[in-house]
Amino acid sequence: MIELKNVSVTFEKEDRMVRAVSDVNLQIQAGEIFGIVGYSGAGKSTLVRTINLLQRPSVGEVIINGIDLTQLSAPDLRKARKKIGMIFQHFNLMNSRTVAENVAFPLKGTKLSSADKETKVYELLDKVGIKDKAQVYPDQLSGGQKQRVAIARALATDPTILLCDEATSALDPKTTQSILNLLRQLNEELQLTIIMITHDMNVVKNLCHRVAVMAQGQVIEENSILKIFTQPQKTLTQEFINMATHFDWDYELVLKKMQEANALKDYKIARFSFVGQEVTEPFIAQLAKDYQVHCNILYGNIEALRGSFVGNLLVTIQAEEANWTRALSFLEKHEVNVEILTAGEDAKWMD
Repeated sequence: MIELKNVSVTFEKEDRMVRAVSDVNLQIQAGEIFGIVGYSGAGKSTLVRTINLLQRPSVGEVIINGIDLTQLSAPDLRKARKKIGMIFQHFNLMNSRTVAENVAFPLKGTKLSSADKETKVYELLDKVGIKDKAQVYPDQLSGGQKQRVAIARALATDPTILLCDEATSALDPKTTQSILNLLRQLNEELQLTIIMITHDMNVVKNLCHRVAVMAQGQVIEENSILKIFTQPQKTLTQEFINMATHFDWDYELVLKKMQEANALKDYKIARFSFVGQEVTEPFIAQLAKDYQVHCNILYGNIEALRGSFVGNLLVTIQAEEANWTRALSFLEKHEVNVEILTAGEDAKWMD
């Protein structure tokens, strides 16, 4: 288990002190994939570097499997770091060395024989799917292939933890998905704890078990992926989710079309959010049949998150006030969250 206790990082910049990370407390369980998401400057990359003490915290403890790394001697810290691999946005490969030589580099100084090193290098390249590229140079590879080399190199010392600092930011969407699939496979096969730093909520959504949201050096929200996407507590978290689901874009487009057609004035527009078995329930039909609440679906999105289905509907609503009040109780009972987004000038609940 990884535990960060009251971790802060302060830099001196232009005769003033800047706090990049402020009093962060996190627990990351062995074998899980944990995401840390935030905009540029949020402090997430600085925070992840405290885990292997590439960035020593100004204050706080970094505890891995019960050992506080900040208290280790230099030799013991070097030994502990061998169990923490790291990959980066721009791969950090040595262009003058072949793929095999890049992967073998962390094995320098180990007790492995030359033959054992070569065997291990080819096994790692096979595991990440580029064994046939062993003797080529990095500049002959695509971005995705370079990141696979970087992953193989990070695995050379048999780490139990893999830190990924914006590891897919330089890749196209298709290649990003292939790297995420590889990381998921490594997590399952090796029981590898993976910490994923990103500004892209889609990466978190497709890979992570839990996520922390950072802003201005602080963790403002932390929860499971399912809870974050269905019950966000902070405005910034909802903003990231909307970007990942494209809900904001679709809502603005629908609203514009309805305004152009002068079709908004008689309606309220609402967002229905729901999770689990409610995705398969015909509750829209029940609203009309049992409560005389008339809904028209303008936009819908249903996707799978960690084995559960999550749905969002954008709807127009017409109803009498008493019927809508009863309908809200029905929706609440079925764990459907309702958010009124906007209303036309004549969209009043009729008494």
